[in-house]
Amino acid sequence: MKLHSLRPMLWVNDVEKTIQFYKEVLKFTHSHFEPTVQWGYVIKDEIEIMFASLHNLSPGNESLFTGSLYLNTDNVDAWWGLLKDKTTVF
Repeated sequence: MKLHSLRPMLWVNDVEKTIQFYKEVLKFTHSHFEPTVQWGYVIKDEIEIMFASLHNLSPGNESLFTGSLYLNTDNVDAWWGLLKDKTTVF
C-alpha cells in the first residue's frame, strides 16, 4: 500500500482570515470556505491544507497543535522574498 499525500487539518481562530493569508501571502492558488460550518481549505501545487474553527471543535480557547509543518520548495530564496516583509518567521 502506497501513501500519496498528507492533508493536515489545522484548527484556527478565524478560518476565512487564515485562508486569505494563505492565498494573498503564500500564493496558494485554490481555496474553498464554508461559512456555516467554519471550515475550508487551500491548495498550491501538490499541497492541500484544511482549516476548521477552533471554537467549533474544541472546548478550549487555545490551539492543540504541537508540531511543525514544513513546506518543501525548489526555490527557498523566492519564498523568503515573498514572506520576509509580510510575516514574522521564527
